Parts: sequence; structure tokens; C-alpha cells
Amino acid sequence: MFYLLFCSICCVSATPNTGGYNVKILKVNTDGFPDNVFVEFTVTDSEGNFVDGLQLSDFELWDNSTKMYGCRKLVQDFTEVVLPIDVVFLIDDSGSMGDEQVKIMEALPKLLNGLKNKGDVRVGLLRFGQYDDPPVCPDYATVEKNGDYFFFPMQNDFDIDSFVKFWRGLVTSSGGYEPYYEVLNWAVDQDLGYRQNALKAFVLLGDEIIADGDNDKQCNKEVSVLTQSGVAEKLNRYGIQTFVIQYYSIFNSDYCTIAERTGGCFGDISTTNYNNILTQISNKIKGRYIMRYCIPSEQVEAFCDDEDRIATVEYKDGGASGSSRYRNVRTASIVRSKSTQMLDTTPVDPNIPVTIEIDVISYGSEVDLVKMYYRNEEKPDFQCVTLTPDDAAYIDGDTYHFVFEIPDDVVCEPYVRYYFEAYTHRMYNGVESYQNKVSSPPYHRDDFSWSIAVKPQQTPVIRNVRTDSAYPCNRMYIMAEAEDTGHQLTLNLHYRIASTPGEYRTVSMDKVIGDAYVGLIPATAFVDNGVEYYITATDESGLTGRYGTAENPVRVVS
Repeated sequence: MFYLLFCSICCVSATPNTGGYNVKILKVNTDGFPDNVFVEFTVTDSEGNFVDGLQLSDFELWDNSTKMYGCRKLVQDFTEVVLPIDVVFLIDDSGSMGDEQVKIMEALPKLLNGLKNKGDVRVGLLRFGQYDDPPVCPDYATVEKNGDYFFFPMQNDFDIDSFVKFWRGLVTSSGGYEPYYEVLNWAVDQDLGYRQNALKAFVLLGDEIIADGDNDKQCNKEVSVLTQSGVAEKLNRYGIQTFVIQYYSIFNSDYCTIAERTGGCFGDISTTNYNNILTQISNKIKGRYIMRYCIPSEQVEAFCDDEDRIATVEYKDGGASGSSRYRNVRTASIVRSKSTQMLDTTPVDPNIPVTIEIDVISYGSEVDLVKMYYRNEEKPDFQCVTLTPDDAAYIDGDTYHFVFEIPDDVVCEPYVRYYFEAYTHRMYNGVESYQNKVSSPPYHRDDFSWSIAVKPQQTPVIRNVRTDSAYPCNRMYIMAEAEDTGHQLTLNLHYRIASTPGEYRTVSMDKVIGDAYVGLIPATAFVDNGVEYYITATDESGLTGRYGTAENPVRVVS
């Protein structure tokens, strides 16, 4: 499978038009290449409002000046799918922000109340600028956690109140070192626990110009290497829309490029009415289209040339178009050895180390390091082992074979969980690209990490899976049997529209008789060419068996 490694989105401009419409491509997703390529884009009017209700016939799509037809389809995000949205507030907490903090506290509940209706929203807080000689460096900002969690859910008024009280309790308004560019650049690299396929947004709140005092310097206050364009480019590469709440004169000179290139916008910090910024944030986060196209077989080889390509979307009636530069190359993949895969269903003896073997296939990338995270039920925090290419058992061309060991003191009932991350990069004309991370399994570790049963436990076994007939726009029942291992089982059915980049939706499967369970995939999931699904069976101790996986689902064609 081919994946997007380098998606550098250029500053998108609209062609001259009288209606004031703008088209901006947010992401070119090549996860499904060569079967599908997805272009995510937004259309806004002269006031920055998302233009909804558009049809496929309203657009033309080119790739390197070639008009694309084939399997084109237009999906608006999303009338029946709840989007995961992770929002990070970055607040300047320095001395000059005292009055602004009061206004922010007054406006924050209204802002959060509006956001919570836009999708499955979570919010988190980073604070910076609390110190003149900051001991927080070289971290630049404080990652504020509530216990072990960074993100707060925004589902109801209680959630909003909890986050506002949490934020209010941290306000200090002291210090004077506010390195805005460095904070944004640093925050991008932090593993804050984003959800897979979540739309990510930064909201930066401040009142200072970047060149005030030492604000344009690194922690040692001697070197300044960052530019607004450089920060915007990095935010763009990581797919983080950035919204800036500042004074207009400061924003216009110091943050306009960052907001524009990432698809964000501006809000005035001097007011307590954030309705305008809320409208723009919700429109830009929620309001987007996804256009899919297929690559003709005779053109597939040309698409794999590891060269920059240009995708262009034209809104014909609006007289506007947007373009984005991307590169379609193969990223690294992580493959577990057969002996390691057998551990999914074969219990191991307690208090004996477990050997885990994987291959990292680089496909021309440079492997920087590989991490294995592991834990047992008694220790909720994952421990980490890091290996470099020098630690590989052997290297065969693009294949790096790594051998890990889960220590004996972790191998105890009822199970051990583990997952991997591999970090790679590529060189382009002597310049190193940004580091790319691939994971196995590819989703959130607590939900999708691999599990090993420790004797006398046994992993739940799912068998005899069958479905009724599948038709477009018609629901489908899935039946399965799950072997009772002496524990109460919970079966969940995870499904999504086939060939989409979205997350799986989950429904529980009902026990009907004996070991038999049944689950329902609704008609709304059957769009075009079918659905993808997998099943998990979890016993009361937390041990999970699978039929299919998130990265290798079962596909049903309508």
C-alpha cells in the first residue's frame, strides 16, 4: 500500500472572481493509492463562511494538469458521521495578559459551548510565558494535564465547566518571555494523544509582537532561526489548522501567514464576543469536502515517481480554484514475524520473557529508530524500548529485522499489551524531509494494541463469521460465534465506508443464543462500493480477540 509521506500545501490562491469565493485544499490523502486518492478541500464565501450543498458537478479536478474522472465521488464532511476534533489552546500566560485573561475567561464558555456542537470535540491547554528565565525550557510550554489526560471531552455543560475551572485555576499572568514561533514549532512535535484521523487545530491567544524583547529567540535567548513562513510550513505538514486570537495590527504582521497557510483565521482578543471566531473555526474545521478519484492503470507508474505533483480543484460557478503540492511515495511499514503473530492466539507462560520480532520495510526511506511500548494490566502506563538501525539483528536491502523482549516481570496474568512505532525520513536533493511516524497497530494504542494472553488465560476466539446479502443503501447483519473462555465476553463490530480515510464506527453485538452474536451495519454505511469491518471480543479481564484488524479489515462489496 502507498501512503502520503510529503504533503506540502502551498499558499493557495483563488483565481480572480466577482463572487469572492475561495477554494483551499487542506490535504491530499493517498492512503488508498492506487485504488483511490482523496482530496480534502473547503469552499468559503467572501465573509469566510463555508459554502455547503455543492455537488460533484460543481467542481473540476486536475492532477498535474490532467483532468481526473474515473471513480470520482464527492463527500461532504459529514452529515451522518461524527468527526473527531482535537483542539489545543496555546495561551500566553505572561504578565501583560492580566486584563485579557479576564476577557478570555468570560468568553471561553461561549466558545466551548459552540465548539461542542461541531463534532466529537476534545480540548487541551498549553501555557507559556510564565517566566522571564523559564525553567520550563527547553520545552517552551507547560503541557497541562488533568491526572494522566491532556484532552478534555466537550460533550455537555459539565465538561465545559470542568475545563473552564481547570484553566482558571492555572492562570498566573507572570513573566515576560513569550517565544510564540518557538512555542508553535515545539507544540507540533508533542505527542499529546491525538485520535487517529482527528481534525487537529491550534488556537493561539496572546498580546505581544514576535520581536518584543527576546520573544523571537530560542531558550538560550541568543539564537533566532524560525520565521513565520517556516512555522506555517511545519504546521501545514502536520495538518494542524491554526487560529490566532490577537490584536489585529500584531496579527496582520506576525501571524497572517501562519493562519492563511494552515487554513485558520483571526479573532480579536480585545473583545469578549468570540462569535465571529467561533463561526470561522467551526466552518473551517467542520466545513470541508472530500473528492475521490482513481488512477488509470496506465498512469499508476507515473504517479509513483517520487516527484512533486499538483492537485487542483476548481469551483466552476464560483470562479475560484485552489491547488496543493504533494508527493506520492511509499512510507515504511511494520510487519510482525509469523512467530509473533501466533502470540495473538497462543497463551504464554507467566514470568518468562517474551520475544517479539518485527521487520521494518523502509521502501527507500532512512530508518531513524523503532520503539516498542508494552505493559500489563497491573501497570496502566506503557514502558518503552528504543532500538536504532545499529541494533537491528540483520538488514536485508530495505528490510530491517528487529528483535525485542518483553521482560519477565511484565509477563503476568491476564495479558500483556504492546505496539510499535517506527520513525523514518527521506532525503530530497540533500535536504532531510520531516520525520514520518508509522505505527503497528495504526490506531490508538489503548484500543488497538496487540495483546498476549498469559496462562492460564486464553484469548477469546471469534469463528463462523457470516453475513446476509449486501445491497447499496440497505442494512446488513453480521453473525459470529465467540468461544466462551470462562469469562463474560463483550463483542463489538467496527465498520466504516469502504475506501474512506475516516475512523471506524463501533456498535455492540448482541448475544442471541449459545455462543452466537449478531451486529447490524446500518444502511448509511453502504455508499458506492461497500463497507469494511472487523470484530473484537473482549473478556472481563480485558483480553481481546479479533476477527480482522483495523489495518486489515474484512471488506464486503455491495
